[in-house]
Amino acid sequence: MDKEKIHQLAISYFEGRISLEDESILFDFISQSDNNTKLLKEWERNWMLTLNEEYSFGSEWNSLQAKIETRKAVAPILKPKAKLISIYRKIAAVAAIVIITVASTLIINNISSPAQENRAFIVETPNGEKSRVILPDGSIVWLNSTSRISYNSQFGSSDRNVILDGEAYFEVAKKEDLPFVVTTSDYDIVVKGTKFNVSSYHDDMKITTTLMEGKVDIVRNNKVLNMNPGESVQLDIKTDKFSKTLVNPEQYKSWIANKIEYDAIPLEELLNRLSRQYNVNIHLQTNQTKTRVLNISIKNDESIEEILQGLDQVTPMNIEYKGQDIYIKLK
Repeated sequence: MDKEKIHQLAISYFEGRISLEDESILFDFISQSDNNTKLLKEWERNWMLTLNEEYSFGSEWNSLQAKIETRKAVAPILKPKAKLISIYRKIAAVAAIVIITVASTLIINNISSPAQENRAFIVETPNGEKSRVILPDGSIVWLNSTSRISYNSQFGSSDRNVILDGEAYFEVAKKEDLPFVVTTSDYDIVVKGTKFNVSSYHDDMKITTTLMEGKVDIVRNNKVLNMNPGESVQLDIKTDKFSKTLVNPEQYKSWIANKIEYDAIPLEELLNRLSRQYNVNIHLQTNQTKTRVLNISIKNDESIEEILQGLDQVTPMNIEYKGQDIYIKLK
């Protein structure tokens, strides 16, 4: 493949739209020589300049080089369909923002030296996509659609604090001397090693934490609420009150497997989830004061039209489609 075609693959990589096959070709090219690596760096710099924004290449470029070296080391055992990392960068003055595509895995190494400034890192997923992140301490985070986590460059050494906006499922690596803290808009979740799901979208009226394994503490206004496996805790933003219920916790992480499964989910909450998952804007028009609660199981291979037609059978509604906007009026 000639250099110009490789250049186009590099642009696709920077913009986060490269296919797995083309990504493999690009990594093979980079691995062939140091000159190819330098060439990719030059292409990236030129691409970044087109954004007319400032950028510091240091740790991010080192991270890319680390991925290349890792790929070279494991190449003999990679399966043909193994998914490599696909990312593109969106620049901010004080943060490196990494946006990753659906089904990608981002492995983040703590490569900053102590002398470097304490920088903020943000990982986010756009509408209709999901991502899997491996943090420097080995903890694994699945991010749902329209979600983001942020942390600083000292993560794993002096603290293990992350800030969440959206929904994420965590499998936290055990580190007794350094608790893992998830900060949401209204409370903190303190753990040492466990599996749990948190839904904390800024436009939702409830924040929900569901525990699968281990123990977590929810801390708010200097008060601590303990959780055990199988429990789900909701904070109602309007009433400012907590509620705790026993649930099937596996349902609360079903989104990882591209499903929506709930024994009891309010219609409004379901439509919000569908909006994020299918990258549409669903507008519910109703004068009813009573919340409709549904028992539902949906797979992602169903289209939004098929899902809404199914909902119409159990909750009669008029549906109007206007581009990315869907207007629903309950009958």
